[in-house]
Amino acid sequence: MIELIENSIKKNWDRKAFTDFNGESLQYKDVARKIAKMHLLFEAADIRPGDKIALCGRNSGNWCVAFLATITYGAVIVPILHEFKPDNVHHIVNHSEARLLFVGDQVWENLNENRMPALQGIICVKDFTLVNSRSEKLSFARKHLNALFGQRFPMMFLREHVHFVPESSPEQLAVINYTSGTTGFSKGVMLPYRSLMSNVLFCNRTIGIAPGDNIVSMLPMGHVFGLVYDFLYGVCFGAHLYFLTRMPSPKVIMTTVAAIHPRILSCVPLVIEKIFKTELTNMGTLLIDSAVKVVIMLGYFVFCASVKDVRRVFMYHGAEHKTINCFEAEKELTVENVRPCTRLHKRCGTSFLLFVMLISMIVFFFVRTDVFWLRLITRICLVPFIAGISYEVIRWAGNSESSFVKIVSAPGLCLQKLTTAEPDASQIECAIAAMKGVLEDEPEE
Repeated sequence: MIELIENSIKKNWDRKAFTDFNGESLQYKDVARKIAKMHLLFEAADIRPGDKIALCGRNSGNWCVAFLATITYGAVIVPILHEFKPDNVHHIVNHSEARLLFVGDQVWENLNENRMPALQGIICVKDFTLVNSRSEKLSFARKHLNALFGQRFPMMFLREHVHFVPESSPEQLAVINYTSGTTGFSKGVMLPYRSLMSNVLFCNRTIGIAPGDNIVSMLPMGHVFGLVYDFLYGVCFGAHLYFLTRMPSPKVIMTTVAAIHPRILSCVPLVIEKIFKTELTNMGTLLIDSAVKVVIMLGYFVFCASVKDVRRVFMYHGAEHKTINCFEAEKELTVENVRPCTRLHKRCGTSFLLFVMLISMIVFFFVRTDVFWLRLITRICLVPFIAGISYEVIRWAGNSESSFVKIVSAPGLCLQKLTTAEPDASQIECAIAAMKGVLEDEPEE
């Protein structure tokens, strides 16, 4: 396992390793440099291989650094869920006989260092500051860490300087993972490297990520599932891990996935249920909104058709369609030839309006925001885009007689029965005159 991690760091030196979503990113070379600095602190605190180091905080790039620094030093890591109550954290630190504690700033606010007397020091995961120390050597090392690092690597820290001592055997203890403690204080489960490695290799056989692939780490890495399937598997094979750094609500998850396009997203069934429930609710709201719009448009056309003067305009509309259909059938433009032609036409503006409405429903399903002014601006800006697509659909439908086109055009043709009416002879003559006038102005081919 340690050798696999070392090789991955060297191989992916200039690739991104960890990113706190909307926050800091660390390349693999940055991770290696931070690990080397943590090893200097461990030496100053007289940490020996096999000693326990506890880690309690939210998922983050620095959480991963602290974990990797511990196991590559030969120490045993004790990850603690950041949601545990302070008494439980105190118990785990004492029960595991941890000598150092890496802690998130929010968790640290509720802890009492006097309840953890065996600790040599407490280090904040956020920026690796030393928030409590019982060792002068550790305090000195943290204060002069950059100087000590420069002395250890006087020229430049290169990938050739990365060398970790591999585990002595597959059964060597790697992690002590504590349960949630629902029946009392948490109980520790001792996990050897064999257990971690077998699961990492299983992931690689079944999933097969490539260096640079994105992984969204959503489950707490203090839990063994998130630890192995997101973190260790990704690090061992050069993936780029993103951490939400906040409560993974369905909205946060959807936003993150849309921005990152991850290759892997591990989660529990409850989260998937919430996401789909939210989307189904949104889809239902959209369908209701769309249905109301269609009803309003149909009601408007029905009302217009009931007005005598507008009804006469619709008769002229029918005459126009009949004349165009007669012309496209290559017949002479006479009242006798025009009258039998259908008053419906696939390229009619009424069909265009319907397509605009239907396509806007689809577009606005994917382009959504809860902010009113942003939603208003988005809809105004997308009008030309939606109109352009609708125009191309109408144009395409007018040049095809396929069965699919007939199905697509059917709703618009049905709607034209409201916006057109059978014309009289005078209206047909008017349409013919208008058509001939247009043809006269057309340039000869």
